Order: sequence, then C-alpha cells, then structure tokens
Amino acid sequence: MSILNELRKAGLQLSLEGEQIKIENAEHLTDQLRNLIRNHKCEIVSELSKPSNAIKLTPLTIVDNYPKTVICYTPLGDPLKAEATDAIHEAYLLKMNPKPTKEISQ
Repeated sequence: MSILNELRKAGLQLSLEGEQIKIENAEHLTDQLRNLIRNHKCEIVSELSKPSNAIKLTPLTIVDNYPKTVICYTPLGDPLKAEATDAIHEAYLLKMNPKPTKEISQ
C-alpha cells in the first residue's frame, strides 16, 4: 500500500497548495502519522502531483421544478398547501408560515 493510501485510510484528506501539503480532517492526525508525513514528504508531494490523484471537481447543478407545492401553517397550526413559484418564494413561504412549536388551544 502506498503511503498516500495509508494516510487516506487513516481518515486524512491530503492535497497540495504549491509545494505545501494541505491536510483536511487534521483531528485524525497522530504523532505517528505526522512522522510518516515528514519522513516521506517528497514521495507524498510526488504522488499528489500526479493527475490521477488530483481531486476532480464537477459543477453541481441542482434542478428543482417550479411551481412547487409546499406545506405551510396557519397561525392556529393547521397545514396549508401553497404554491411556490421559485426557490426564493419557497423559502419565504416556509419562513413566514412555520409549523408552530407549541400546540395552540382554541
């Protein structure tokens, strides 16, 4: 197993910023893993520089169809269906008509 795979198996996510190794999830970093990184820095940098180890980011497209029916609540807590025309309208309806946290006596 390569050193890079061993570090990833330990829960670390490594990337390069120039020639510096950037470590995500540093809470998983132990003294033993620190020493491993120090002793094999050149090998790790070389591995991370290979195109096969580069993190490939793809654009995320979120498609949501509108108009969309959302459940809002009346001041008495009764559910009410409303039609949102877009994401902003949906957020507004849900914010302004939340489900009551306490039961309302009539």
